[in-house]
This record gives sequence, structure tokens and C-alpha cells, in this order.
Amino acid sequence: RLVSDWSSDVCSSDLQVVQSDLDYQLIAPSGRIALVDCKAFSDSRFSYSELKASQVEDAAELSRWGVPAGFCIWLDEGAVVWFSAEKVAAYGPGRSFSAEDGVWLGTLTGVATSFDLRKIFD
Repeated sequence: RLVSDWSSDVCSSDLQVVQSDLDYQLIAPSGRIALVDCKAFSDSRFSYSELKASQVEDAAELSRWGVPAGFCIWLDEGAVVWFSAEKVAAYGPGRSFSAEDGVWLGTLTGVATSFDLRKIFD
């Protein structure tokens, strides 16, 4: 649900969602672009090893160029959290992450969605 319904359910009218090499590109009215890969985990934590190393590396390179790039993670308690690829790459293999380690975007539980993707651009 997180991936398939972004356009209609959770994006305000001032963000455009476009499919990309990572799952999506977000395009802000200012023309800024963020590249986002969406993941869902059935736990309150996820580990670096659960991500594709090539996605982390590619997205971290984009981050170093000033393009917001990373992972929008849906955790089991309904938390939707942003993790920049640069931060994930800096921690590297062996690290696990919880909602407190990222930027809180909001919640997704059952049919209720309440999160703000614009925070990815902050």
C-alpha cells in the first residue's frame, strides 16, 4: 500500500511522484527532486543488510551531490520514517536502525494514512 498509493493518498497536490531507478522520484514545485526507495519491515527495526548495497551506494552518491536520496521505511508499528542514504551508508554493514534513527514522516496503519513526504526535502 505504501508504494502503490502514494500519488492518490499521501502526496499533497504540490508534489509530483514519478517512478525512478529507486522506487520513486518526488518533484517539488521548486523543481527539486528527491529519489526514494520504499521498504516495509515486519519489525520495529531493520538492518543495513536488508537493503541492497547497490541502492545504498547509488543513493548515497546522489546525496553527496545535494539530491535528497534514501529510504522511506514502513515499520511494523505503523511508523513511516525517512533515512537518508548518506546516513545509512556512513553507518554501514552491521548496523540496525529504528524509527528514532530517522526522520519521522508520520504513520500508516490499516487504511489510515497520515504522513508528510515534504520533510524529505528539509
